[in-house]
Amino acid sequence: MEPIVGDGQMNAGARVARLWEHLVALLQVRLRQAQGDAKAAARDLVMGIVFALVALVLVLLTLPLLVTAAILALVGAINIPIIKFSVDWWNTLHQPASIIRLGGPTIDPSMLWPLLVMASAFTLLFVLLHLIAMRAEIYRRRVRTLQLTQVERAALVEA
Repeated sequence: MEPIVGDGQMNAGARVARLWEHLVALLQVRLRQAQGDAKAAARDLVMGIVFALVALVLVLLTLPLLVTAAILALVGAINIPIIKFSVDWWNTLHQPASIIRLGGPTIDPSMLWPLLVMASAFTLLFVLLHLIAMRAEIYRRRVRTLQLTQVERAALVEA
């Protein structure tokens, strides 16, 4: 198989075209495998969009193509609700929503409460770890500032 990226003989447009051919072929295989499963098909479509974004950014790092990549990312973001609601729209392998529904949750309370408690605990853990990381970054910046101040003072003393 020929290399996809990094061939010095090919211009940038040809590299993008070659990469796109490989991505489309991979996506076709994945969509064939997900036949009958709407959620898997939608997920694989998003995977193809993400791969296309990565290909654009890696192959051509110019401003017009970065704008194109940003537009493609917005198109991919539009697909997120489609993935979420595909389970309700097409009745395939997955059960419909059982927690966040208009008629209230249908999940048994003996499973709902532990689920909600653990989801809350995970969220609190995330916030705690994020705050710890922020504090560590603040301390790191203070140390860096003190080091730079000491270097400047030493330079002034020597001069």
